[in-house]
Amino acid sequence: MASSSRKIGMSKWKQGKRRSSRLSGVLDACKVQQSQKMALHENITKGPYDDKAAPSTSYTLIQDQPSSMPEKPILERILDILQSLRDRSQVEQLLQYIIEEPLEDADNKRSFKFPFIACEIFTCEIDVILRTLAEEGELMNLLFSFLEPNRPHSALLAGYFSKVVVCLMLWKTAPLMNYVQVHQDVFCQLVDLIGITSTIMEVLVRLVAADDHVYPNFSDVMQWLADSNLLEMIVDKLSPSCAPEVHANAAETLCAITRNVPSALATKLSSPRIFGHALEDSHSKSGLVNSLSVCILLLDPKRSAINSPLMYSFLNHNLCMSLQSL
Repeated sequence: MASSSRKIGMSKWKQGKRRSSRLSGVLDACKVQQSQKMALHENITKGPYDDKAAPSTSYTLIQDQPSSMPEKPILERILDILQSLRDRSQVEQLLQYIIEEPLEDADNKRSFKFPFIACEIFTCEIDVILRTLAEEGELMNLLFSFLEPNRPHSALLAGYFSKVVVCLMLWKTAPLMNYVQVHQDVFCQLVDLIGITSTIMEVLVRLVAADDHVYPNFSDVMQWLADSNLLEMIVDKLSPSCAPEVHANAAETLCAITRNVPSALATKLSSPRIFGHALEDSHSKSGLVNSLSVCILLLDPKRSAINSPLMYSFLNHNLCMSLQSL
């Protein structure tokens, strides 16, 4: 009995020792993995890399990597890719995948895979890649050339374009707004394409209805927008000649501006000169319904920039007249 108990005890001790050894190995592997993650984060976030220490290998995520390339640790391979993708020519190629429609006989990689991967690279929010784009005027021109009226605007590429612009707005706000202020036709082109897809509307809404957490010089940007004819262009999209989806997206943009109080843009929208004719001249049911949705929001004292009793009286009168015409 004593011998049997000793054997059982010895067996349990060996099992416990093996379990402890396995656990120790797992912990060591976790420590190595954590140190690699910390090193990767440090290398990515510290900014431009030392060109002298950069590897000579040049490739992208879009192109197939050569099978003869020697195996490297994952950290080195990621740094190689980032070093290559921050190059101006690589960023230009990525933009072309996003803004240029593929040929009719193009394969699925060119039509779907490459534009998707290019968009994902930009929206990974890697500073050195976004900096190359935001600080190069020609690259910004190439990006916003997607809005030109003589180009095709598929919903797929419009979505990718919108994601890249929104990413620039969040992480490279000052260079983006400086570009837009110099190229004021960008707003006109966005308004003209507002009915294509809701993603284009999202870009416009984020540009005109952002709060002071996005723009470092919030009041100056809003005043500049109010001094332009942007609001008039958006309100004109409520006219009967426009399609119902244009009416809906224009109204949603105006509602976003109305909610963003106090701002010079919201105050301008509440004036009878700007929004009055949208109710008076609307002869289509779609345009009238969407105009009324903006009017109702303007009359909400909790979310509106209206403080004038005369303006309340004007909107109430036009609201009643519009309801009678339905």
